[in-house]
Amino acid sequence: MTSPNPARTINVIRHGVPDDLPERKVLHAGPVSAVLENGDLRYVRFGDVEIVRRLYIAIRDRNWGTIAPRFSQYDVSDHGDHFRVDLAAENVSGDVDFAWSGFVEGSPDGTIVYAFEGAPRIPFYRNRIGFCLLHPSDLAGQPARTVTPEGPVSGSFPLAIAPHQPFLDMISIAHPAGEQAEATITFSGDLFEMEDQRNWTDASFKTYSTPLRLPYPVEVTPSDTIQQSVTIAIEGSPSSTSYSTLSEPQVSVDFDRKSVLPSIGFGAGRKGTISPEDMSRFRALKPAHLWVSIDLADPEWETQLSDASNRAIALVTSLDVSAIGRTSETGWSDLASAIGSLEVPLSRLFVFPPEEDPVTFPRTDLATHQQTIDAARSAFQDAGIEATIGGGTRAYFTELNRAQEFLPVDSLDAVTYTINPTVHAVDNLSLIETLSAQPETVKSAKAIIGDRPLFVGPITIQPPYNPNATGPPPVTPEDALPPAVDPRQLSLLGAGWTIGSIRRLAEAGVDGLTYYELYGWRGLSERRTDLSRRDLFASDAGQLFP
Repeated sequence: MTSPNPARTINVIRHGVPDDLPERKVLHAGPVSAVLENGDLRYVRFGDVEIVRRLYIAIRDRNWGTIAPRFSQYDVSDHGDHFRVDLAAENVSGDVDFAWSGFVEGSPDGTIVYAFEGAPRIPFYRNRIGFCLLHPSDLAGQPARTVTPEGPVSGSFPLAIAPHQPFLDMISIAHPAGEQAEATITFSGDLFEMEDQRNWTDASFKTYSTPLRLPYPVEVTPSDTIQQSVTIAIEGSPSSTSYSTLSEPQVSVDFDRKSVLPSIGFGAGRKGTISPEDMSRFRALKPAHLWVSIDLADPEWETQLSDASNRAIALVTSLDVSAIGRTSETGWSDLASAIGSLEVPLSRLFVFPPEEDPVTFPRTDLATHQQTIDAARSAFQDAGIEATIGGGTRAYFTELNRAQEFLPVDSLDAVTYTINPTVHAVDNLSLIETLSAQPETVKSAKAIIGDRPLFVGPITIQPPYNPNATGPPPVTPEDALPPAVDPRQLSLLGAGWTIGSIRRLAEAGVDGLTYYELYGWRGLSERRTDLSRRDLFASDAGQLFP
């Protein structure tokens, strides 16, 4: 029998890891306030109007992994109406080794400057090195003016989620800062462009350095010095003179407010035996369906389908199948035959084309094509099997958004996409912020698909795979968890995020949701045996996650 885990501290119970939450400090530059956290500026406000959601330095490896800084200098000089922060850090992980120093300075007139200079200490391949500035999603629909090398450009922050960059090659951008003021943000050291991060459920528009039209990854060496700065300046009068403070949150519950829950199911998870006791607990949740993903090019797909079917039978529910086709013309016929022999009802089948080899960017193999749905539907008709056959994307909403030119909406019985809140940032604040953007994806999806049923999932804290990788996934070291695993799965923070997600998506009008897996690191419950890395994922055998 597995003994209780001594690593289950109060911090682990609350937010998954033993570390204390990062220190936050409110700083003021005249009428402008900001929160300093781990070298990032967050919630930059002019009076009570948020101007910048977050400003930070991003070191992104060849697979878009973000390497966190380790600070050797972190000196804060706070003078009430002005401040200066001096920083020095290294970002080291795998083959990435980058060292930099910089400063953040806020003046009494409200101007804030963040600048850094750094260089690699060894050669490595990067996708991005430089500033990222997040504009709050509340700016949707607001006018904006940018300055580019070709001259000024006028436009607006998009209302519907934009599939492509709304602003390119920016030297600066200006936009309203309340009713009587305007903010101007100026960039140096590189060209900057903007993407609509609501595509990935970030509650922001992100302005970042190095345009994506340029090839990546790119090798950088110790001779490559990188210097950048961002200046935030505001002209006009604030709508309020109140400063930001870090106060205790106020929580209330309205028992009279009601809305209909969509159907909710869970991922079938990986192979292995689930005890009758655990299956009884899962059955008590009355899942609307059990979801399984199979790749018809994988020789083990029939076993995966059979295992998921047996679990669905034990849970007295139906099966949702997400299937990736194979180049062989018999792939969909083989799937139809296999599903026809199952003893569990099929609720929905979502079909996707074979994975490209080699993968090219931008990818088009993550979303359903007309020939994919036609081939699958024909195979099931030939087999005499009635099925609800849909598609969409097996990745983030952004892939659905970018597939509008070829997505066969009229041929789909249902539409799907996934949600993962940690595509761009993994910290707790960013995780919580994504809740407000989840219904935005539903709103934009419905504008694309009309009245077709929408099923969102799987919804997991970490992505189960990386659709944007430009190289093979790195081997997980013994002192780390796999990339798809997040210790907040077992925490109260994870529970609160899940409740918030269900509430937001239910109110947005989805037809069905799929969350997590049945058991294990990414599940609803821990396994009974063979627990590992318990210092990193501090669970107990059979523990129910919140």
